[in-house]
Amino acid sequence: MVIWFGILVAASILLVVIGPSAQRDVYLDPEGTGSQGIGALIAVLREQGVDVRTVTTLEDLRREATDLDGSSYAVAVGPSLPLTLDGADVLLMDSRSADRLILLDGGAPVLTALDQGLRALPVNARLDPLPAECSDPVTRDGATVGLAGARIIDESVDSDVPDGPGTASPSSTVNCYPLVDDAGATRGHLLVTLQTADGLPVTAVGFGPALTNRRITEDGHAAVGLRLLGASPHLIFYTPSVADVIATSGTPVDEVRPPEWLIPALTLVAIAVVVLALASGRRLGRLVPEPLPVIIKASETTHSRAELYRKARDRARAAAALRAGTESRVRRSLRLGTRVDAEATRAAMAARGIPVGEAAALTGPDPATDAELVQLAQDLSALEEKVTHDRR
Repeated sequence: MVIWFGILVAASILLVVIGPSAQRDVYLDPEGTGSQGIGALIAVLREQGVDVRTVTTLEDLRREATDLDGSSYAVAVGPSLPLTLDGADVLLMDSRSADRLILLDGGAPVLTALDQGLRALPVNARLDPLPAECSDPVTRDGATVGLAGARIIDESVDSDVPDGPGTASPSSTVNCYPLVDDAGATRGHLLVTLQTADGLPVTAVGFGPALTNRRITEDGHAAVGLRLLGASPHLIFYTPSVADVIATSGTPVDEVRPPEWLIPALTLVAIAVVVLALASGRRLGRLVPEPLPVIIKASETTHSRAELYRKARDRARAAAALRAGTESRVRRSLRLGTRVDAEATRAAMAARGIPVGEAAALTGPDPATDAELVQLAQDLSALEEKVTHDRR
């Protein structure tokens, strides 16, 4: 039972972490209406007649690509962080019949898989509107962008040497929106288009935040976004997920089995938890009193307790408290043990010449009125004073 409970808890946490949630504002979410999603851009594309299909696994991407075989379509990729190199290879293979593959967050894993000397580096900066300075159809009419999320650099050239705007690098790429420093050196680009060995155009976008709902209406972001994603009548928008790590291992998802060591390991953990609970729950010794965080005077406690007895009219309990206190102090004055009973106490008082009638106050009947309670208190006080006086 403990093992299955642990598995259920672990599965629930995993679903919460990696599962889709309508409440989260996910970056580049095609259906997202929050500030980080791009639902506004996708909605405009659909209004203009573009058939947008959203998928979250490579298997779904392959199925949609097969369904569109013979048609003109593009593939757009959202946040590519969950993609491994194997996943990137599968993505390139499944997209080889597309018109264009668009990497909206720079697509670092895919650029690594292409092995053409390009890489994407993060840039967290708000830039002034940048001119395209290239001849890519996406950037026609001088559309500018003003927000960067990644920069794509070419490892085959020295980044300290100024690179001509819109020039083709040795890897046959077309660079747009150059990032130029104060010294005039090009430090990368926000839009790079290259071709795979199969001739598939791949566009790495470094201004992903500019396409989000929050920034789409600024500068020329809307125009660039529509031309970037709406050039083909069909668009497959792929959002990579952690499930693709399993899917790219060569084993179908429905045939995945837990490793053989999982059940023994969970059994061992469960036994360890039970043993720890038993060890922590056993009594380690006698209870040790701790000092109170606040020191309260005994007189205040006695007065408060007396007020409670008075409001409750509990004369019997008040009389018992008075007698117990007097008897304890008398025993201490007579040097008697704490376990001596009332009869032995009265006998010790009689041995000192105290009349038995006066000692009867320790065991008499409970007072029925407040006056009797006051009288009992006075009798006990006189008895205690006489014992103390006689001792002296």
